[in-house]
Amino acid sequence: MIVFGGVQTDNELSNEVWALSLSNLRWRKLNALGIPPAPREWHSAIYDPVRDRMIVHGGWTSPDGVLDDVWALDLSSGPTWSRLLASPSPPGHRYHSALYDERRDRMLVFSGSGRVGAPRVVWSLSLSTGQWTALGTTGCWPPGVAYGRPAFLDAANDRMIVDGGVDGGVWFLSLESLAWSRIVSFDAPIPRDGQTATFDPVHRQMIVFGGYSTFVTADGTDLADSWAFDVDARTWSEVAASGGSGGDAAVDDPHETELGPVPSVGDLVASRGYPFFGLDGRISTRLCIARGFVRSRSTTISPTSSGWSAQPCFAAEPLPNAVATLPGMR
Repeated sequence: MIVFGGVQTDNELSNEVWALSLSNLRWRKLNALGIPPAPREWHSAIYDPVRDRMIVHGGWTSPDGVLDDVWALDLSSGPTWSRLLASPSPPGHRYHSALYDERRDRMLVFSGSGRVGAPRVVWSLSLSTGQWTALGTTGCWPPGVAYGRPAFLDAANDRMIVDGGVDGGVWFLSLESLAWSRIVSFDAPIPRDGQTATFDPVHRQMIVFGGYSTFVTADGTDLADSWAFDVDARTWSEVAASGGSGGDAAVDDPHETELGPVPSVGDLVASRGYPFFGLDGRISTRLCIARGFVRSRSTTISPTSSGWSAQPCFAAEPLPNAVATLPGMR
């Protein structure tokens, strides 16, 4: 797994690149060649399997603010940065979602916050030509929200699925007709913002974890519950889970069948699995890896018959609010 950027413990932004071996769970810093992107947070990244590269888009940096640039990290030999002069450039994004549409060889970007016109438009970046296109969608699209919405690809049905969160709904976007449809369920979880979500293509369900809600207390509450949305039956059910502490994110691994939670609210990142890192009132570097999750500075949490248990973990780690991609995952 490759991660980029984030916030250092002194609140300075980073443009470092780190790699996590999924065979031994050891981190190492990659010394990439070329001119790197500006340090940033709240950006997005996907893995381009055709060209063996990570694509990074947008985010926020100081003093420039919201970014609209696109960068590629070539992984085919020694990792090398290059800027993609994509045209025409869309409005800048942060807190947005990005996903890889394999059928059309493109990156889709949606939601988040940024300059006028950014959040509610679905943008497509052709990975073969570098051309940006604002997709002319129809139907009932999700309202804009400040911190974005988790979105991911349902390849079997050729659609994008968006968790509404604070609006308490789920939206489908047909990638063929570009028509939005809203799914309203009376058994939906409490409305929330800043939640993590992932799509389990084997069991045909969206898994939602945590977030922040003002529906519990007036001052707001960090949530640590897990919910599953069956995309075929269009019904919600709460996922029983126990154990864990702090951080952000839960995610499906297509090679495994179980999922582990990491309580709290934070930043959702990643292409095709492994959302990564977040803030729970303080800088936090905690990683969820399907059948367990790593808390980088101390322990690995793995499932037992009665819940989750702590095991030794490994030392070196990247930064909070970094963005991850998984080379080789398709």
